[in-house]
Parts: sequence; structure tokens; C-alpha cells
Amino acid sequence: MDFILLTWITSCFNLALCVTDVATVDVVVLGAGPSGLATVQHLQSSNLSVALLEKANRLGGRIMTLRYRDAKVGVDLGPAWIHYGTANPLTYLAKQGNCSLVRTQNLNMDVYHRGKALPRSVILDMFGLLDKIERDYEQFKDANAANASLLLVLQQLFRHEKFNLTPEQQAAFAAILFGEVVEDWTAPLHELSAAKHCEYDNVDGVGSDWRILEGMECVVKSMLWNSSNKLAGPQMLQPQLRLSHTASSVKLDGTRVLVEGMQGGEQWTLSAKIAVVAVPLGELREGRLKIEPLPRWKEKAWQELGLGHAIRAAIEFETPFWPSEVEFFMDFIADSWHTEESKLPVESNFTSDDPDSFLKNIDLCSIEFTSPLSASVPVLVAEADGRLAMKLAKLSDQQIIDFLISRLEKMFALQLSPRKSFVSRPWGLPFWHRFSQGRASARLAGKAAWEQRLFFAGDYVSHHVGTVAGAYLSGIAAAHAVRCQLGQGGLDLLAHPAVLPMIRSRCAKKELDRKAGDLCKLSLWDLYKCSALPELDDESGRTCFVQGHDKWTSGSAGDPRAWWMPLKWWHWLQSFLGKAAREEI
Repeated sequence: MDFILLTWITSCFNLALCVTDVATVDVVVLGAGPSGLATVQHLQSSNLSVALLEKANRLGGRIMTLRYRDAKVGVDLGPAWIHYGTANPLTYLAKQGNCSLVRTQNLNMDVYHRGKALPRSVILDMFGLLDKIERDYEQFKDANAANASLLLVLQQLFRHEKFNLTPEQQAAFAAILFGEVVEDWTAPLHELSAAKHCEYDNVDGVGSDWRILEGMECVVKSMLWNSSNKLAGPQMLQPQLRLSHTASSVKLDGTRVLVEGMQGGEQWTLSAKIAVVAVPLGELREGRLKIEPLPRWKEKAWQELGLGHAIRAAIEFETPFWPSEVEFFMDFIADSWHTEESKLPVESNFTSDDPDSFLKNIDLCSIEFTSPLSASVPVLVAEADGRLAMKLAKLSDQQIIDFLISRLEKMFALQLSPRKSFVSRPWGLPFWHRFSQGRASARLAGKAAWEQRLFFAGDYVSHHVGTVAGAYLSGIAAAHAVRCQLGQGGLDLLAHPAVLPMIRSRCAKKELDRKAGDLCKLSLWDLYKCSALPELDDESGRTCFVQGHDKWTSGSAGDPRAWWMPLKWWHWLQSFLGKAAREEI
């Protein structure tokens, strides 16, 4: 079996999609990730001519799925989870695309420390410790300056409560915090905002977590399906899709927007009434795509958002050597170490009188390995974030794989010879930097410019920052605004099947009434005031730090949160009553 990057949509599967002689369109969309695809998808029913430009030779953006040629199971090197259950718009897309959803649980992991798997009881105890910390978190957060880091508040809590963890407990707690926080933002704790962290999770992070058997590529396919359930192809992407087209600049030229770039060594120019920029935040901050003129307020808003670092790698072996029932394998390196193969030093400053020092290095010393959803696929996906990803990014692909294999060999006490490997170096995720204004920064980063001729979409301009769901919703918002600007009528957001589960209908109708029933005066940001997500918590208590309490086994011995179980019925009752109220409207 060969390890391949899925390419079902990486080439011009219909020549009508690849016309390059059209120099003028109504709307040009830059970037064919989830936000760009959502924008084009929701312009489909308008009478507007649309061009979609993508510098890669495939669609999907940071969604990247690998698969064996004869296996149904996908292996995701990019986003791999659908969070907050039925309220996530991706759940709607997955069901529309007949994707196979598989529920995951946070506790389904092994944590390794110095070559040994820790007892599950230690991991359970550390989940309980994180819950205890959360109960006091608000008090310590509020006592600090507005720009305090998450690391600072956690350290204060450790010192106040006089937590003194054993090395094994440190490894387990670090693994949990990596999976619940660092991995979500691809950033170290000292850069994350303490004040804004829970602002995000308390509103957006409810419900169960799911993976897709076929991989997230199945969701991308769903974005390209039209109402008749046929692959949209030219019916959707008229008049043109341009792959391998690298846009270098977007310029305002009188009443038109000019997009310039290169393809195959040749210069090209495209003129449009409106441009939607749906490229990653990193492309804009580093000037790889120049906006001319760039308003100063826009540049400032981009800089106020943090930008993480990530490395992903898929490694194929002859046969699986890991327990098939375990989903995650966490490695925490609690000592100073160095690998000759990669020349990669990582330093830790552990002292007996500084029991919280390990918190400083969670992103630097943690690696997560994820197994596929089928035991028949002998592949592990490795993930490094934050400063460790920055260090790995300086190495060659082979050096990265050698480093990861060395960690696996120490974890499992085996000598390993991988068959194939694939390394991905994606942009890290946007996050609430400790100096940012949170959602205010995201909203300003996505605000239209040039008198409504330049729009922005992406995970960094969304209410759900740093997520595929946020990127998709931002594309809907951009298409809605573009349609209104060009006289095509706005989208009925209150009836949109991807938006409807997220909002309280009565509240949303009141918002529309305040706009005198004019759809074009209503935005997704207005509807976020009507979020129904806290009522839809089908896992009874995903919290500021921990993604759902399904990790606690009901009635298990040593369950540190046994008192939580009665609350599950209370949350269920709230959810049921909220659902009944929505059905009456």
C-alpha cells in the first residue's frame, strides 16, 4: 500500500473550471480553503461572475487528508476534529456529504514519561486537578492585569494551592494541558491571554467532539455539492477556478480591484468589482500578499492577533505497534535532552523549589501522536506546536521524521523502521494574544475596506477564531455582504441550515426586526448575540479548559468529579427545554 495525498480535486477535473483567459469578473476570491470555498458556494445562486484563485494545486487550504489507495480511512494532517457536536456547522456539512462521524473521548490516551506509560489513575487525577484549578481560575484571572498570560495565572494558582506534583503527575498534567489548550491554539502558555481564553471556550466550546472516518476532506467535498446532490463542478464554480496561481498583490484602481500574480513564470492580472481575501493570516502579516493601499487600522488589527506555529507529520509503519483501543499517545520530555540526528536542543529548568516550572515548557516538551480510526491503517500522525514547532521548522523533513522516530522508540522501547512519511508545515492558528482585544480584534481584522470593495474571510476574522467552523462561517458572512453590496440580495441567515442550530430563533428574529426586516442590514456578528451554544451542551459541561466531561466514567472508582453526575441531568433538562422553546417558535 502506498501513502498518498488525496488528489481527487487537485487538478482540473473539468476543463470549464480551468479557463484562464477571463480577465474581468464581478468577484474574485483569493484562497480555496474553507472560507474561500464557503464564499464561492454562497455566491452560487447569484447572477455574479466569480473567479476563485488558489496558489496550491489543490482545494481545502489547511485541511489536508492522506489515504491509502485501497483504504477508506483518511489520515488528517490538518484539522481533524469537529468540536461542540450538533451545533457545529461542519456537522451539517458532514451529514450532507454522508461522512462517517466517530465520537472521540479525551480520556482515550496514554501518557509516556521516560519511556513508560503512566497508570490511567494518574491521568484521571490530573484531569481532576485541572477541574479544581478551573474553579478558582476566574478569581486569579481577575486579580491580574488585563494583559496577564495564561501561564502567569496558572503559576499563581499552583503556588497559592501549594501543588507539588511528582514527575509522573507533571507529565500527565502537561499532556492534558497540551491537548486542551496548547494544541487548540498552537501557541505557548506565556503568549495566551488569561482574560480572553475562557471568553472563547465558555461560549463556543460545548458538546461532543467527532472525527470523520474518511478524513476532513469529506467536508471539503460536501462544500462542493449542490442541492441536487451531484458534485457541483462547473455548475458551482463558474466561470473559473485557477489552481497554482499565486496572487502577489491586490490593488485599488479607481472603481475596480486589480489582482496580480504569477503562474508558470508568467504574469497575470484579473480585474473585479470586489475582492474577497480568504488567505491565511500569516500570508498577510508577512506581506506575501500585498494590499495596496493597506489601511493602518487593518494592519494594526492583524498584529493584535497572535499567530501560532505548527508541524504535522504522518508516519507509516509495516504494522501497528500501539494499542488499537487508544486514540492519543502523549510524550512529555521532562529532562534536558538533545538528539544528535536533528541537532535539536530543548532545555527545561526544573528545580525542587520551583514546582510549577514545568508549565513554562509544555509546548516545548510535548508531542502528541494520534492513531487513525481504523486499526488496519498502520499510521501515526505527530503534532508539535509552539516553540517546539518553531525549532522543528528549521530542520529538513527527514530530520523531523528521525526526531519523531527517536521519541517513539523511547516511548515504546522498540526499534522502528518507517515505510513512508509525510511532513506538513502549515501556518499556525490565530489566537487571543495577551495584548489583543479578543473578538473586537477579530471583528476589526475582518472589517471591509476600500468602501466595501475589499472583504476578508478566514478563521482569524471569525467569532470562532482559529477553527475550520469559524473559517466556513466567515465565508458565509463575506458572501452575504458581497451579495448585498452588488444588489443581489442578502442570504437568509436565520434559515441557513449551518447557522440555524447555533442560534436562538426568537432572539434572532428580534434582531432582524430591529433591522426593519432588511436581511442586508443583518450580519452574522449580530446573530452571535443570540448564540444557543451554551444550551446545546450535549456532553454536559465542556469547560474553559477541558473539552467535555465524557472523560469521567460514570460510577468508576476514584472519579474525582463524581459530584458532577447530577449536573448532567440539569444540563440535559436545560437543553431539552431550550429545544422545546425553539420548536414552538
